[in-house]
Amino acid sequence: MKITTKLISLLLIALAATMAACGNDNDEPLPQAEPVNIYPTLPAAHKRVSSIERTYANGVTAKVDAGYDNAGHLISATMTMDYNRGDLDESVELFYSRGILRHKLGWQTTDYVFKVNSYGAITSLTNTSGRTIASFSYAGRQLQSLSSSTSSASYSTLVGWKNSDNIHSIVTKTASKRDSVVMNYSAPLDNVALVDVMGMGRSPFGSLMELLLRSEGLFGDVSAQLPRTMLYGNSARVDDNGDMVMARCVLDFTTNPDGSISQMRFTAPRNADNEQITTLESYTLNFSYR
Repeated sequence: MKITTKLISLLLIALAATMAACGNDNDEPLPQAEPVNIYPTLPAAHKRVSSIERTYANGVTAKVDAGYDNAGHLISATMTMDYNRGDLDESVELFYSRGILRHKLGWQTTDYVFKVNSYGAITSLTNTSGRTIASFSYAGRQLQSLSSSTSSASYSTLVGWKNSDNIHSIVTKTASKRDSVVMNYSAPLDNVALVDVMGMGRSPFGSLMELLLRSEGLFGDVSAQLPRTMLYGNSARVDDNGDMVMARCVLDFTTNPDGSISQMRFTAPRNADNEQITTLESYTLNFSYR
């Protein structure tokens, strides 16, 4: 099945509509919660990302830009993705003094009360009606699990770590489906700038937004090394024995002189006729830093 620009746009519009039950009007005043006084703890080697741009093989592009305060803390992220009907926008604003995270997806705005742990990683997002729509658990600085829900489904994600400092697997389940990603670190490449290239599963945010928020410590540590291949599968595709069929994807990196990533190329498998054999689409990520 080939992922088209039209299909991507329909999926994103459906996601925006799903979030509507939790939303607030753009004109409503920002609600007040308890101030959050702890910012993410970032290692000395960390390089702050200014933007991440993703270009799919089918021509669809998306770019997320980061905004920082004078002390260098991430306080905003804005993403625009093009598709055949125009642009789809997504943004996050962090109001630490009010304990509020404002998320905009398309025409829908949702305000969340957010809580953090002692490392500044977000532990919960609660809407202004008092319903927790996402919670995150950690072991030290490492994300272990997340639970999230929309008006139509609930998601449970487990994050497996390998060799104590690399993410090995991300498994997300619903009542009827399971998605699995397994990372392979053969011929490892050090993640010098400590940026995220894989996301964290099903959160309230789009995948490109996840990469930026994760890279800035809002959901704990990222892998110390970069995976060279990933295996993707879900419960909709099984073999004759009932085992999940895993698609092997290849990651190639280009680095800056200091070893930080400038580009990542994600190649999804294709058949002998050069047709996609899964719903995965090949893409390229370009990273810029402050």
